[in-house]
Amino acid sequence: NSDSAPAGEFSKGSGAVPISACIDAFAQPEELKVEFGNGVKCETCNENVDCVKKLEIWREPDVLILHIKRFHFSGVHYEKLNTPIDIPIKELNLRPWIVGPSASNSAPYELYGVVNHFGGMSGGHYTSYCVNNEGKEPVWLKFNDESVTSVSLGKEMEEVSRQGYVLFYRKRAFSSSNLINYSSLL
Repeated sequence: NSDSAPAGEFSKGSGAVPISACIDAFAQPEELKVEFGNGVKCETCNENVDCVKKLEIWREPDVLILHIKRFHFSGVHYEKLNTPIDIPIKELNLRPWIVGPSASNSAPYELYGVVNHFGGMSGGHYTSYCVNNEGKEPVWLKFNDESVTSVSLGKEMEEVSRQGYVLFYRKRAFSSSNLINYSSLL
């Protein structure tokens, strides 16, 4: 099945950024400085102070939605970034970024949907892909306005790599605490 092949095979050696580098960048500490207008009000002294903001993942979610930064402010205007991203289809693992006790039990994620953006800040077009698991074999569908077609995602990965804007992943095995919550909804 070509959909189980690693993403980015088409781009090996062409500068594709691993999705892990994107998550690393998201997890980097960020200095918030009063002099730049993004200081934080201290609860103790009521003054705006410098601080460091760090986002961490305590427990992995059953559903993970990743928004890829595709626009960059160049100092004059926003530019569209078409940098290819190496997007795993079957084996996204968050273990390196989990800081809570569940890190050792983390399960891999599978891609089940993608939103693509073509164009720039002033206009563009969106398409999407979603997997349909209702039949014997999963079928990837491409949505483009009123057109819906069956596709091989492996053959579409160059487009997804360069235009993918929002990625939808689900855990291969849902966590037991969430299964209890889900069962109460049925």
